Amino acid sequence: MLVPNIGDLEVKRGSRVPAVPRVSVVIPAFRPRPEQPDYLEEALESVRSQSYDNVEIVIVDDGSPVKVAPERTDDLVIVRQPNTGPGGARNVGSVIARGTLIAFLDSDDRWRAEKLAKQVALHDRRPELVLTATDFVHFDDNGLRELPSWRDRNKITGEDVSFERLFFENCIPCSSTMMPKAALMRTPGMNRHRRMGEDYGLWLRLAMLGPVGYIDEKLMEHRSHAGSLMGQQTREGTIEQRMLIETVRGFIETEL
Repeated sequence: MLVPNIGDLEVKRGSRVPAVPRVSVVIPAFRPRPEQPDYLEEALESVRSQSYDNVEIVIVDDGSPVKVAPERTDDLVIVRQPNTGPGGARNVGSVIARGTLIAFLDSDDRWRAEKLAKQVALHDRRPELVLTATDFVHFDDNGLRELPSWRDRNKITGEDVSFERLFFENCIPCSSTMMPKAALMRTPGMNRHRRMGEDYGLWLRLAMLGPVGYIDEKLMEHRSHAGSLMGQQTREGTIEQRMLIETVRGFIETEL
């Protein structure tokens, strides 16, 4: 069961946050230096521009040396906490969230306008789903980079992602996901001791509880930049396969 330490928190709810949201969007945020680019406003605008609007936005300032300060706050729940890493920040935001569905968004990514509406519709049509994901595109300062479809890249057939396929590789991008809060609360949440791959164990645990659905549309835009955790790992020479093996090993040791 997900029960993070939420004792040392500052929580402020804006006056325009829905009292009973259907979806809670959880955004972990961390600014280490003033000169580092801040993409949070783009992420927020992509949520505010969704065609589905019964949404609560929860920003978790994960102990940033530079205080996370959105330009507009009346429609936000802002949580400030000591640094725990992105996994720990998402755990805390999920516990505080009031929505029955949780969607994760990284502060440097963004969504296309129909993303939430289409996932909510899928969860309504198939209430047994414990997790859903969508296709996505990469983008950087030079614009969008279209790739072959996520389904083709990951050899997905049908509407679901099997546990076996997910165990072979972490093929679910965090910013594309949505899950019932009830299912999430049945797990330990994300690994707060990892700065990369912290989401993988959660996807595996959820997939053990029920089916994982997939929408074959590019509804999320993932930003590639040097300041991202993925960029840092790449510069340090981390091999993705090694990271995945370590994540699976840690998951198995925890479960056994």
